[in-house]
Parts: sequence; C-alpha cells; structure tokens
Amino acid sequence: MAIEYATSKAAHTALKRLLSPWFVANGWKKRPGTSCAFLRPAVSGFWCLWVQLSRWGSSLSGNSFTLNLVRQESDETKLYGSGRVLADLSDEDRRRGFAIAQEVAARIPVPPPSHPVYEWARLPGDEGERWRRTIADLQTAKLDGWKPGIDRWLPYYTVIDLEQWVVFLLPRLPDLLRLSDDG
Repeated sequence: MAIEYATSKAAHTALKRLLSPWFVANGWKKRPGTSCAFLRPAVSGFWCLWVQLSRWGSSLSGNSFTLNLVRQESDETKLYGSGRVLADLSDEDRRRGFAIAQEVAARIPVPPPSHPVYEWARLPGDEGERWRRTIADLQTAKLDGWKPGIDRWLPYYTVIDLEQWVVFLLPRLPDLLRLSDDG
C-alpha cells in the first residue's frame, strides 16, 4: 500500500481539525477565512496563532510546518510576521522533537527506480550533487534544526505525521503561547 503524501490543503485541513478543539477550549476562536489560524483578544487588537507550511515541500521529500504567534490590529489583518514560538522549546522538548523528526524521516518512502530524481542525480556538477544528497538524506532528520534558538520547522509526509506532531504540541502550547496571556 502506497503512503499518501499530505498536500498543503490536506495538511491545513488536518491541522485545523486537530488543533481547533484545544484552541476553542482555551478561549481562542477560529480565524475567519484561513486554513489554520486562531485568534484571541489582546490588550490592543488580537493575538493570532497561525500555522505556516513550507513552500518547499514535495511528494519526494515531504514538507514541514511551524507556528507563528503575532499581534494583529483586527481579526481580518493579513497574516504576516514570524513570531516563531517553536524556537522556545526546552532542551528536553527539543530532544523529543528530534526523535519524532527521526521517526517521520524513516517513514518517507524511497522513490521507485523509475522516479525522475535518479535522472536528475546524474546531472553534472552542483545540480546533480544536490539531487544525490536529496536521495541520500531522504530518511534522515537533520540535528542542526534542533539546536537552541533555531527557527524550528516540524517535518511531515503524511497526515499521521501531523497527528504525531499535534500530540507533541498540545501539552506544550500553554507555555509556547504565554506571550498571548496579556488579555
């Protein structure tokens, strides 16, 4: 049975479904017209937690997402800003997160021999080398992304991977969102 890659639409839908109950139960509301974002009144304006997917994902190597917490003037302000809360994970949480990233990477399917990536890997120079590294690193998590203070992105390939990340994130959200406690 083939493993189904979670497209951006499928990832946003899954994350909205998985995260909404926690946010609603904790005084946030779904932000109108967005895939996966939540609002909470602030002293001035609103706090907005929004899920950002990487634009570089693909069915070859998977994708990643991060969480942004930004203050907005209104509930209709365009989503922007990168108040990346995942950079604040504790040492223990980073170790656990890296372990999950390794599990996710191990599940990424190796492309069949007929996949064009093998042809690309035969290209000369840096371009071919980049594709050879992509193939070699498909099932490997990068430890560099889990060092303190790094702009952290959580890798995924399937909806099951997203579910695993949400189980990891839910108990950590109160601490990650503590900035929004200003009312």
